[in-house]
Amino acid sequence: MNKNLKYRLFCLINKTTIDWVPGTKDSSPKIRHMNKNILRKLNKIALCALVSSSLFAEEASVEEQFLVTATKSETEAREIGKSFTVITRQEIEDSNHNNLLDMLRRVPGLNIASNGPHGSTRIFIRGNESYYTKVLINGVAVDDASSTQVHYANVINSIGLDNVERIEIIRGAQSTLYGSDAIGGVINIITRKGDGETISGSIRQEFGEDEFSKSTINLRGSEGAFNYSLSLSHEFQDAISTTNSDSSNYESDGDDYRNTSGNLTLSYLINESLEVGLTGSYLDSNVEFDSPWTPGSENYIQNSTVRPHIKLYDLMDDKLEVEIAYNHTDNRRTTTSGYNSYSEVHKYELLNTFDLADWNTLIIGGDFIEQQADFDSPTGSGAAYKVRYNEYYAQEQLRFEDKYFLTFGGRYSDHSDFGEEWTYQIAPAIYFEETGTKLHASYGTGYRAPSPYELFDVWSGDDSLTPETSESFDIGFDQTFEESGLSFGATYFYVETEDKIIYSFSSSKYDQIGNARSYGVESYVQYDFSKDLFAKLTYTRTHTEDNRETGDQRSPRVPKDSATILANWQATNKLNFDAEVNIGGNRYSDRNNTDTLGSYTTVGLAATYDIDESFTVFARVNNLFDEDYEEVKGYNTYGRSFFGGLEYKF
Repeated sequence: MNKNLKYRLFCLINKTTIDWVPGTKDSSPKIRHMNKNILRKLNKIALCALVSSSLFAEEASVEEQFLVTATKSETEAREIGKSFTVITRQEIEDSNHNNLLDMLRRVPGLNIASNGPHGSTRIFIRGNESYYTKVLINGVAVDDASSTQVHYANVINSIGLDNVERIEIIRGAQSTLYGSDAIGGVINIITRKGDGETISGSIRQEFGEDEFSKSTINLRGSEGAFNYSLSLSHEFQDAISTTNSDSSNYESDGDDYRNTSGNLTLSYLINESLEVGLTGSYLDSNVEFDSPWTPGSENYIQNSTVRPHIKLYDLMDDKLEVEIAYNHTDNRRTTTSGYNSYSEVHKYELLNTFDLADWNTLIIGGDFIEQQADFDSPTGSGAAYKVRYNEYYAQEQLRFEDKYFLTFGGRYSDHSDFGEEWTYQIAPAIYFEETGTKLHASYGTGYRAPSPYELFDVWSGDDSLTPETSESFDIGFDQTFEESGLSFGATYFYVETEDKIIYSFSSSKYDQIGNARSYGVESYVQYDFSKDLFAKLTYTRTHTEDNRETGDQRSPRVPKDSATILANWQATNKLNFDAEVNIGGNRYSDRNNTDTLGSYTTVGLAATYDIDESFTVFARVNNLFDEDYEEVKGYNTYGRSFFGGLEYKF
């Protein structure tokens, strides 16, 4: 362990001192470490955050909170055996973040790596590959079937927070409910809905470093049985260079970024038993992007999702609810260098929810999916591929004495290229209301079919690849002392993947390396000093083995140790202060573990002031101490950056 980078996080909540060491010394001279003075400042900030600040927008208690993503039906948090985190609207507003990724960096068990500002981004849940994470907007996957793997990497960096009501993150294998690619977990972005009989909304203007500008308008409301919500935004930045000027084969220059996005939610209640609705999202971004192969290239990315649905209520004497939906995701990526791709995902859903009794909810559903991908390149070579899934699943939720809960289910998948596959999950939970104690656990299997690119790409594809499968389990507890305001918890997790697919630089093709695994602990402690004063500390320890057969290589870009300190203080009825400290340990940048990315600590501060009921001013500084670090080798991150603006609510 690097003694020069040893952090002492003071936790006065339980009057103990926690030592945390973020890994070994970085071998790369290109990454500079903080000096001792900066370390002392960070230690003081950590101490002050825990002693004198709080998260005013704390998560709801176990008794009050509801989730949808964990079970596909509205379920009380105390009934859920799976490991989860919920980011609320209030927390988003207090943080003053305008980007989804900045909020996700607060979540235990998640690590994020971006190819420079606004570049392709990957999210690693519990050390799993980024494409084992399913990202949804209102339940619709933002998957790009023409990417190297079917996932979100080229889109997620452009998703804003303007109209987001809540973000639900479910960790662990979720293939039973969400199918292929959900081995690591699910992130569901749920947008706001209209409320009240009159129109409401906001206009927001933000400015910042490097000519950053973002304009947003939100509208929400309802008229009788009609409910609507609309958000539109435009963002521009004359950004810093995507790449590190010290890295060879890259062009170091200013890379502009433009993004226009929007989302829409409509619903109409025809009668007490029939609802029709529509949700949709749209992203149109232009990113100047550098790489060793395409210096000075511009990437144009368009992503759209649409989901019309019909809901039938109160069938079978109020015991059955039926939802029929069609999901369509369209991705178009074009570059000035001539590497272009297009993909479409069509999904037809049928979901039946049976409330058989107060103690029993049964879900039976089916998903029918078609993925189509088209590629072309400057050489004129190209290809088009199509795969289909027919999938059926069932899930049972049991409740006993309002204390013992059990959720279990399974999914049958029939892939057009790989045939049949079964996955299943079981998740028990016990809640002791008299002591505020919750015990939870889950065990599940996962499944991921090779992507069209991995199978059929002209240069790197291998059509002999077979699906990856996984097993994972976790077990943990949550303890809340309501009178004192103290709560804490910890979860141990273990994930093992068989027939893991990676890109082999020796063969320049995709290959299967055998078994890999990750395991570790997620933990947190939080304290309510008062209704206006709250603090939270999270710590995650993740150990990864990229190939169990050949040795103990760690997975790239996943630190063994990571931590966050979140703090918020509602100083007056009008003034709010927010602070966060993000700490990441050393990581390897490659699968051979020959190059190291250094540890880092970043500090963010934000303030919000309500001038009156309509006008709010806000300001934020990111990376307060100008930490120099990389999330991906050769790609820059932002230094100290200031942002601020004005919001008008009506």
